[in-house]
Amino acid sequence: MRISNRVFSEDEAWNSYGQWIVSNNGYIHESLTFHTIPSSGRSIITTAPIPRGTQLVSCSHTLFLSYARARSLLPSTFTSTVNKHTSLCFALCQQWILGEASFWYPYLRILPREFNTPLYFSDADLKFLVGCNLSPSAVEERRAIWKGEWKEGLEALKSAGEESVAEYTWELYLWAATIFSSRSFPGNFVDKAHDSPVLFPILDALNHQPCKRITWQIGTEEVAFLSVDAIAAGVEVYNNYGPKGNEELLMGYGFCIPENPAETVALRFNTPPLAPEQAEIYKSLKHPDKEDYYYLTLKAGYPLELISLFRLLTAAPSEMRLLENTPYKSVSVRNELATQFQLVMAISKKLQGFETVALEEPVNQRQQAALTLRSGQQEILRSALSHSRETISSLFTEHEGKEIFSIETVLQNSVFAEAVEACFETSDVEEIIEAEQEDIVFVLWLCWKYITKDEKWSGWFDRMKGVYPMQEEMTVEEVFEAIFPEAAEAAPEVFGGEEWTAALMGWVMAVYQQEGVNVEPEEGKLVWVISNECPQ
Repeated sequence: MRISNRVFSEDEAWNSYGQWIVSNNGYIHESLTFHTIPSSGRSIITTAPIPRGTQLVSCSHTLFLSYARARSLLPSTFTSTVNKHTSLCFALCQQWILGEASFWYPYLRILPREFNTPLYFSDADLKFLVGCNLSPSAVEERRAIWKGEWKEGLEALKSAGEESVAEYTWELYLWAATIFSSRSFPGNFVDKAHDSPVLFPILDALNHQPCKRITWQIGTEEVAFLSVDAIAAGVEVYNNYGPKGNEELLMGYGFCIPENPAETVALRFNTPPLAPEQAEIYKSLKHPDKEDYYYLTLKAGYPLELISLFRLLTAAPSEMRLLENTPYKSVSVRNELATQFQLVMAISKKLQGFETVALEEPVNQRQQAALTLRSGQQEILRSALSHSRETISSLFTEHEGKEIFSIETVLQNSVFAEAVEACFETSDVEEIIEAEQEDIVFVLWLCWKYITKDEKWSGWFDRMKGVYPMQEEMTVEEVFEAIFPEAAEAAPEVFGGEEWTAALMGWVMAVYQQEGVNVEPEEGKLVWVISNECPQ
């Protein structure tokens, strides 16, 4: 062990910590010292400029606290009984209980004793997480998992003959587990065969800054950080923990970053049972890394996996063949309208979850961090919602009366509107909707287009016959008889003629129900539309 006379900090504990690092073959650049910064706690600060490519700090293998080290510290009957995470946490608890007798005592002294991670939140703090994926219930799930590990570990210690079991309290285990969640690094950074976290003293002293460029240098005896860029004097030296959203930062580290460029929000969507034809297409789709979780970002918006799934789920039977060939593209205006509307519904429901609690101004760091998380997630959701609403409005405006038809569009035809007025005593859209007659009026209009062989619709009807063959059981005698022959007598120029039959009306009604879709061209205005597109 090398003995160093260098002063690392005015604080005795932190100075001893620096001495311990370098005395055990670690390294701290001569222009780095430990200082307290109100916004981030204890930080590493430069006392002079540091050129680019300079080694900043290193941690020797002697200082690592890994699973291999935990196995050497704890009884083999214990580590063979519990999982690796439990072994690591109990090993850290053991070293804390040893106090000054522990090799890691200088390191343990400078570790925080309390955290701003959600498991340390009060009930008032947890209210700020309502609506987030990291909800109070998710926090309690994590607590239950860790508490289960702790209880299992206590039993394993008793079985191993440990006498000081009572010292391994839940509070101590929670502290140890939080140390590993907030300060550890993946073990495979050093050895690809290691799949458990490792504590690297001194490397874990650098706070996080998104996009900060740091180079890892992994040797046979140490792990080091090198600066990619030059660092000025009198500034904090940062690490980059990777592209982590605020949910991960808060749960693991106890802080959030306003306007975090890596911020995401997860939509959990369980894929419903699929028809055989849908299931075949679903197999060809790209699926999310975590089943049923789709991550939205502010810049990228909806992930392709979510869009393609919704296009499949909202596709009409007539669109399935098109999806087989182009599962990642919009196959029709109708399909895109339906997809975007379902996204509106999903996002709106997610946003409503944030509104179930009334919040006051945050009064501590925990509440402020949680508010940063919820605000960032709400911003992403509102941006996605706005995009979908704008897409629906734009498509509807562009295609209404051309390829997209609603009850309002239908009644703009003066000949048909007069016939409806004669039969239903009104052709006013709102009155027809209020009387719940919009579906039957729409079906009558489609029948009229079929009977008159309207050239704008003939191709679509031919296509529908291929998808929905006319069958005898489709007939709707009761509905037909409620309208005819009175309709033919009231408006013979539209509803007269032998071609008006219950069979035709039943077939058109079936097509109408399968091919139609709800959309919301304006917020709060829900309309049913039919598209006469014939995409190839």
